[in-house]
Amino acid sequence: MNGPLDGLKVLDFGHCYAGPAVAMALSDQGAEVIHIDRPGAPVVSGPADKTLNRNKRRITLNLKEDEDRAMARSLVVWADVIIENFRPGVMDRLGYGYADCKRMNPAAIYLSLPGFPSDNARLRGLRAFEGIVMAAGGGFMDLSINRTLAGENPTFTPIPLASCYAAAYGAAAVMLAVSRREKDGLGDHIEVDLYSSLLEGMAYSSYHVVDEPTRYQSLRERELVQRRASNDALNMDYAAILSLQDPFFRTYLCKDDRPFYVVSLSHRAHPERVLKVLGLWNEAHAAGIPLNDPYTPSSGWSGEDPCSLYAQPLNRQWSDWLTPRMAARFATKTAVEWEAEFENAGAVGLAVRSMSEWLRSPYAEESGLVVNVKSDAGTTRQMGPLVWLERDHPRNPEDLCSSAQGADRETVLAIAARADTPIQKQPGAARSATRPYWAAGMKVVDLCNVIAGPTIGAMLARFGADVTNIQPVRPGIDPWMNIVFGLRAHTGKRSMLMDIRTEQGKAILMKMLEDTDVLTLNMTGSQLCSLGLDLDDLQKRFPRLVIFALDAFGGPTRQGAYVNYRGYDELGQAMTGVMVRFGGGLHDAELHAQVGAIDALTGVWALFGTALALYRRSQTGRGQVARSSLTAIAQFIQLPFFADHGDPIDEGPGGRGLLGTGPLNHCYEVVDGMVFLAGLPENWPALSGALALRGEAEVEKIAKALQGQSYAALAARLSGTTVEITLIRSGAEIRCEDLVSDISPGDAFPPASKRFIRETDHPLGRPVTQVAPSAIRTCMSRVRRPTPAEKFGHSTRSVLKEYGYSTEVIETLAADGIISDKWSEAYLPD
Repeated sequence: MNGPLDGLKVLDFGHCYAGPAVAMALSDQGAEVIHIDRPGAPVVSGPADKTLNRNKRRITLNLKEDEDRAMARSLVVWADVIIENFRPGVMDRLGYGYADCKRMNPAAIYLSLPGFPSDNARLRGLRAFEGIVMAAGGGFMDLSINRTLAGENPTFTPIPLASCYAAAYGAAAVMLAVSRREKDGLGDHIEVDLYSSLLEGMAYSSYHVVDEPTRYQSLRERELVQRRASNDALNMDYAAILSLQDPFFRTYLCKDDRPFYVVSLSHRAHPERVLKVLGLWNEAHAAGIPLNDPYTPSSGWSGEDPCSLYAQPLNRQWSDWLTPRMAARFATKTAVEWEAEFENAGAVGLAVRSMSEWLRSPYAEESGLVVNVKSDAGTTRQMGPLVWLERDHPRNPEDLCSSAQGADRETVLAIAARADTPIQKQPGAARSATRPYWAAGMKVVDLCNVIAGPTIGAMLARFGADVTNIQPVRPGIDPWMNIVFGLRAHTGKRSMLMDIRTEQGKAILMKMLEDTDVLTLNMTGSQLCSLGLDLDDLQKRFPRLVIFALDAFGGPTRQGAYVNYRGYDELGQAMTGVMVRFGGGLHDAELHAQVGAIDALTGVWALFGTALALYRRSQTGRGQVARSSLTAIAQFIQLPFFADHGDPIDEGPGGRGLLGTGPLNHCYEVVDGMVFLAGLPENWPALSGALALRGEAEVEKIAKALQGQSYAALAARLSGTTVEITLIRSGAEIRCEDLVSDISPGDAFPPASKRFIRETDHPLGRPVTQVAPSAIRTCMSRVRRPTPAEKFGHSTRSVLKEYGYSTEVIETLAADGIISDKWSEAYLPD
């Protein structure tokens, strides 16, 4: 057995990152993948080429030549899944678009990953260089509130976020479609464009709630709002910006001069644990640190500028009081010593590491998060699988290898010669022209909070699943993290409040799991034990149940020092080098993206893992545990650089002031804003001709030529060339321009040019604007816009009635504190 997808055949026409990454994820799980390279050098070279094309057979084909076209047609007939990521219309012109491939192979799943939506006339023609998609989709303007306050927007990042999000959505969609095909035999055409994927992935930076209470704004956000309202310059120095950071959400220097990143805010227990570990709890308590209940209105809190230790953020007075004391304590021990102290106390914080340090750390390999891959260039340490099943393991790491471009031509020729009959996936049931939702009839119990874990259920709800989220009767996390983030993370779900630590609560949960298909969890093993849950026992009791268990640092082997260490998105960045790259050095380490960059991405890859486990259940009749971790996905977003050949490791570009990686991949100023210019080195003659430039390509030379020019004029001059240019936009700008209102839940979607939905009748009681659920669009199946997130506890009683509990029993459970229908009187306390 070479993995859970043994026997699945994938034809990968992909180039750049997104398409090959989807095929890599399938290959890691045992699929047989043939990758078609275009003539000439690969678009992506170096470490990324070796990673993206591991365990694939590679052949170079020119799809404009008859002999190669005939071979490609044979491979289309051979494939279960076909992947391409060209601009809309390119594959149609070559004769390998969806309609062409459907005639050759009706049961194939065809995945298109264009840069921009095919049905958007305004965008579809843009050449989808990663920087162009990032610029057009808000990726360079929503990465850092620090950079915004310092007046350093746009902020270029070499991390290909758009491609990473698209790969995750694409892989998840393919697995859901393949699973559904096991039932009805139907192929499908799925489109996942990079632009929409980026907007969805960064949804937590672009949402808008009308009159959102200011108590949920951090000190930095308040400073930004006040400066914009007063038209004050955004030119703060970094020392002043860092002084506004919450003491439980910032970096401290340790005795060994190693930064230690603390993420222990918004939780009822974590700030107390940090202060106790640091020996500051008694002093803080005696000084009167406020312990106000975050689920009550702040108007009733004590103090002149009321705040609470249990809620984000602390006010300036308490931040200034705590920060120097905490800094002094951190300076007394090394970062590794503090890691041990934090783990023992259940507090959340971690030493900051570079990518090089992480790649060569014992835990990275011991956990299976990093694997050794053989190639013609020797052995390379690369990221391991992005998800893994406990029963049906991914490929044996010892078997991993990467082929050079065109190395497998003879083998692929032999495969093509035998592929003369389309695959047959036609069960006895009558085939219909369309199918229902991919997850129709599926029941999901969701025990997750914050972002990554809840994303699984929210995505399954989009595809027709019945999802019930269960939260504790007494919330452990504040409204900012639970409710504000939940506006997106819990869409499409019913909300139930129940204490599953009690015998009665656990009995209800077990009754619900009797007809549940998927159980989602995001907690460590020790946290599971504290809830009285044992995954082995659950699998024995419910053999068809698929369990997705998500954590921060776990790997496929479930071994090593950090396997039960608690963490959030930010600590995945700190552990693997993302923060060091973005900041430009160990002592300048800085958070990459304001909210949820890795969280949201991890949730979508977790959906891929869930669909993988459901696919295996359709074959074996058995459920099992599927897993991933924030750290595995933090490695993935560093795809262009994440490899160790044994030589000094190139960390890649990064740091403040970075505006690109070269003259033809760079941000430039024009009269009406900032633009991003993108092209390949060989495109310089086209650009120099259009701009009347001479000599070699230089940033300063191009910048001078663009001064005084308008974007529209430049776009017109570059039209028809091999160079692309676009305005750099923010998520807020896109939200204002590409907005529709009050589309009813169901199958309705906004027009292709509209990517945000405004809900004026949101149950929150205030209008809410969020990204539309449009990253995945399918030809044969249905995708719905889920219902808005309920007030927590809204469906507690109705769910219990569905499971046969009488009104009298329900009221007794409520009186005993086993269940509840609310955390607060208001949906969102003000």
